[in-house]
Amino acid sequence: MALKHADPQKRLFDPVLAGLRSIGYRGALLRTNYVFRDWFQSGQPERIVPAAAFAQTPVSYDNACFAVVCSNGKCDKDLIADYRALGAPMAFEVRNERVLLWKVSRQPSIEDQRKVLRLNEIPGVFQRHANEWNPESVLRAKNITTPLPRQLDFVDLGLIPALEEHIRENLDSLLREIIYKADNLHQKRTKRKPDFEELVRLVFRALTGKVMHDRGLRGFEFAGGPPDANELLKKVGKHYGDKKLIVQDQATRELVVRDLWENIDFRNLSVEVLSYIWENTLVSRKSRKSLSIIATPPTVARYIVRRLPIEEIPEDQRRIVEPCCGCGTFLVAALQRLRELLPIHFDEAQRHSYFVEMLSGFDIEAFGQEVAWSCLTLADFPNPNGWMLRKEDVLASPERAPHFHRALSNAAVVLCNPPFGRLGAHRKPAELLARVLERSHENVMFGFVLPRVFLSGAGYRDVRRRIAERYAEIEIVSLPDRVFAHAESQTTLLLASHHRNKPGPTAVLHRKVNDADRQVFLREHTVSREDRASYEPREAEKRMEVPILHEIWERLARFSTLREATGGAIHRGIQWNLLLTKIAPGTKQRVAIEQNVQKLISDSLRPGFRRGLRSAETDFCSYECPPVSYLNVEPRYQRLRGAFDLPWDRPKVIVNKNRKGRGPWCLAACADNSGLVCYQSFICLWPKGEWTAPLLAAVMNSPVANAFVAVREDKRNIRVETLGQIPLPHFSPEQEQEITRFVEEYEHIWGDDGSRTDETESHARWLLRRIDSIVLRGYGLPPRLEKELLEYFRGHKRSVPFDFGDYYPPDFTPCVPLWMVDSPEFQKSTAANFLQNAPAITDPELVAVLNELG
Repeated sequence: MALKHADPQKRLFDPVLAGLRSIGYRGALLRTNYVFRDWFQSGQPERIVPAAAFAQTPVSYDNACFAVVCSNGKCDKDLIADYRALGAPMAFEVRNERVLLWKVSRQPSIEDQRKVLRLNEIPGVFQRHANEWNPESVLRAKNITTPLPRQLDFVDLGLIPALEEHIRENLDSLLREIIYKADNLHQKRTKRKPDFEELVRLVFRALTGKVMHDRGLRGFEFAGGPPDANELLKKVGKHYGDKKLIVQDQATRELVVRDLWENIDFRNLSVEVLSYIWENTLVSRKSRKSLSIIATPPTVARYIVRRLPIEEIPEDQRRIVEPCCGCGTFLVAALQRLRELLPIHFDEAQRHSYFVEMLSGFDIEAFGQEVAWSCLTLADFPNPNGWMLRKEDVLASPERAPHFHRALSNAAVVLCNPPFGRLGAHRKPAELLARVLERSHENVMFGFVLPRVFLSGAGYRDVRRRIAERYAEIEIVSLPDRVFAHAESQTTLLLASHHRNKPGPTAVLHRKVNDADRQVFLREHTVSREDRASYEPREAEKRMEVPILHEIWERLARFSTLREATGGAIHRGIQWNLLLTKIAPGTKQRVAIEQNVQKLISDSLRPGFRRGLRSAETDFCSYECPPVSYLNVEPRYQRLRGAFDLPWDRPKVIVNKNRKGRGPWCLAACADNSGLVCYQSFICLWPKGEWTAPLLAAVMNSPVANAFVAVREDKRNIRVETLGQIPLPHFSPEQEQEITRFVEEYEHIWGDDGSRTDETESHARWLLRRIDSIVLRGYGLPPRLEKELLEYFRGHKRSVPFDFGDYYPPDFTPCVPLWMVDSPEFQKSTAANFLQNAPAITDPELVAVLNELG
């Protein structure tokens, strides 16, 4: 039913539509009484928006630009909330006497109101904002990785990801239920399970038919509820020339069609949600493991496609190949990108012919290809099939995979998320990347999803060198866990686009996403930080990552290391040949093996036991020794030779073996002169020469050591070899004495009863800063780099039992190092102290300046 609005509203409604047409929203891009499902609400109620403006066809939430709504008992943010699922970033609310322009947010607020317009103001507003409100500009603003300038004030970049999350959850639940019910019904009727691929093919055929119906394709009009299943499936098969087998049981077919028809509406959906369905709903655990399937999240595919400068390739040469295409996530993202780059005069038939010529995908997994076919077909609705999707092994020879190698030789862009498994002695990603480099055109651009080991692993040395020889610029993106839902290893994105035309170093832009920023990256493609470096091919062969704080590590590369200060005496603690824990049956929880714990650990001294430290997991803070236990050191229980015979009675520094959380404060260290034996959850360092345990403890607890380890150990484990590479500062005898005095004072500050007051915490905080400032002084970093180092720790909790805080205020720009900032002389040099102690100043301008300086 068409939505009604009052006559006073029509006086304003029609000029708003005229304004939208004037800036490019004409024909199929401007829909009236547009129907969509509200995926933000339980039960997905149907909504009708009086008018909706889109940037492209086929229309969906991805390219929705404006909603035009009418006050109907609801108004303001409550009315706007009903239209969030449309996906438009802006909405005009038409009232009786005025029009309100709203930003549409995930959580609507009265602060989202942007403009209030009278009738005579409407044409002028559209004229003034034509450049930023036209279809191309709004679509560009919604595309979060576009390299072109965007107007972000009116776009909530989290709206579409939030909408997609609701859609995926609902579709996943719905399809799982349909497949479960269809499987049960088929078994009940035929006494056997249906072929899984045939069943899923049935679901996708029915889904495709539902899309055709919802989007009004001629021949797919069905009145009065769900259509006859056979008729629908026959029409879908005929439209696409698809004759693959599907489930033959009539009742199973009818159940699938009926449940889909009654529970889903594709009038406003983007087909990229089907990629999620394939990865999370339709791929069995067995298939995922055997084929090393790690499907690409659509948002990651969009990131890569939009970061590559495809617009620089001539229009008739933008051939894009996706090896290991699976469900075609990259191909769908590439199709959307190519559509944006095509001239506006291309009609649907011309666009389809162009897409078919430019896009090709290859995989050995036929079922994933079928999903890719569905996704591409629906993304290019309503055009028929014709996609270049081949079942070929991209790791096979040209004779066995002729279509792939032919497409690769003509490709302008290669996009790939290869299986992370092995091919004989080689890693599949390394082997496939090597073949792309060998057989593609020298100007080819590529975007690969790779395991993190690509950055420095020995198995990738050759391809790193070849990439550096071929490309002048590359981009690397290091992603945290859980971006790829089923990946067992950490992932990295590799983008290469500008080939080399003369010898020289390769410029590497290394973008990093912290775990805390994972959702922000998936929603907005915002990274946590960027680091740049240049590598010659021989250097890239060794590694291609750019460590965080790269310039600092370059400056400290010639400093002596912890390995030299200890003579290599850096060792893990003792290990026993009896297990202390096991996995509880039916759970993933570790529980203690009590009989072994009683044999190996005691609260009191027993024969064969020594005083020692059992766990670094809790109660281990900087400069503070963890609670002492007694550990069994009888030779019959030792697992590995050597650790029981380490010089435990000599002065040493004790450090945690596993990171103290994911943040940059990952180390805690304390000096020990009491002969403690340590379990394997600790690493111990024995100083030699002029180095002492308190001095090394100060270095290990400092920002430099913590940052050095944090940027190199992105998993829980801290390696002995990483600790050994920590650069050491240069101290004068006076500085050594001062550090030792401050460390000893900090160790005893809490008193015998361990009480902690505001006063002791304040003094402890001061001592830590003084120790850190002296250690930093020993590295001689300029204030700019010292500030960069200390800013790396901003907002992160330190391994101390109180709030340490940050080193500088957020807007502080130091011109002197930290040791000087913390000095009494510098503290007394503030403008406030000057005003207090200087003779009376009467010049009002000078007084105002000094007051402003604080």
